Amino acid sequence: MGVVVYTGASDIGQGSDTMVAQIVAEVLGINLARIKIVSADTDLTPIDIGSYSSRVTFMNGNASMRAAQDVKNKIIAAAAKKLNCAPLEVMMRNDRVWKRGGIGATHESLTKGTVEASQANVQEVSGRVDGQTLRGSLQQKRQDEGAKEQMSFEEAVVSAIDFTGALSGTGSYAPPKDARGGAFKGAGVGPSPAYSYSAQVAEVTVDTETGEVTVHKIWAAHDCGRALNPVSVEGQVIGSVWMGLGQHYRKKWYGKTGC
Repeated sequence: MGVVVYTGASDIGQGSDTMVAQIVAEVLGINLARIKIVSADTDLTPIDIGSYSSRVTFMNGNASMRAAQDVKNKIIAAAAKKLNCAPLEVMMRNDRVWKRGGIGATHESLTKGTVEASQANVQEVSGRVDGQTLRGSLQQKRQDEGAKEQMSFEEAVVSAIDFTGALSGTGSYAPPKDARGGAFKGAGVGPSPAYSYSAQVAEVTVDTETGEVTVHKIWAAHDCGRALNPVSVEGQVIGSVWMGLGQHYRKKWYGKTGC
């Protein structure tokens, strides 16, 4: 059983799809492999104003987190009834759902849950018609079951569907009004409440006769805050350095007197 995330943001190579998948998987306590991202969607999601200024992970990430939390709340509400506990006591992690202080986190229960998940049948959702339960249906049998100590992610989702029908969630994010720049021109165009800073130093040799430049080494320092995916952040830094080198070596400036 997987989770499909629809987002209006575009992944232009910076890895924002991976970040959204990581955030949703962490909120729901499930394996990353369960997540499927449908990016640049215009059928179901509102418009996204663009991928620039290192804003996608922060802006779209917060929206995705809220959508995932919306779904999680529905799952927890249903799971709490099955576990006979308060919603605040329900834990979701490692594709398992259990009552806080119960046996759900043990290795034995996780192994058992994996087997149960592999045997789970999506057709178990049948038996619900316009909010009513059909006599003798699988839904009625689940309702008649006693309290559980722990559940697989699949079982928890099916329980939520029993109570709410199709399971979906929505989320959006906009920066606080006091972080949008006020009435200044351009202030409302894709603002972010915080920006990162960076500095680069290059060791080069310049041939004073030909003007040829040789780059020996480059140091790059970025104040990016908490790196949700350090490998992705390092890749962006390295990529930006190579973009700068490419522009330096290949770009020409034309003045009144020529190049």
